[in-house]
Amino acid sequence: MTNISIKMGLGDDDIQISSLSDSIPISIDGTGGYDTLFLTGTNVSDILTIDTPTIKTAGIDIDSYSGISEVKYFTGGGNTDLYLPHTGAISRVGVFGTSDGPSYSVFSLDFGTPLTINCGNGDDTIFIAR
Repeated sequence: MTNISIKMGLGDDDIQISSLSDSIPISIDGTGGYDTLFLTGTNVSDILTIDTPTIKTAGIDIDSYSGISEVKYFTGGGNTDLYLPHTGAISRVGVFGTSDGPSYSVFSLDFGTPLTINCGNGDDTIFIAR
């Protein structure tokens, strides 16, 4: 497989992508409606980067996207670093922890995009970097 192209059409669509391969580029065309992208991280520490037109994390390489309204990222365990400098038309980003004790570090956040971090159970730490 050399690439994946997802075309959603009209309506409210959900796309779920788990760690696949950093070397398989994915393109997403969400036309109309409220489209939500669900991403699942790996079982170790991850970095999530949303920098229009790309979204990258371990095993996921979205090299172009349009029409995505919301991103929900589910950690697989371990620490998570967030780089969200240019989220484009994405109106909301959520990060959901699935294990006890990880840390979440926010290194950049687009001016107009709200971020929600739900740490889950246990003792967790959130770092907001300057």
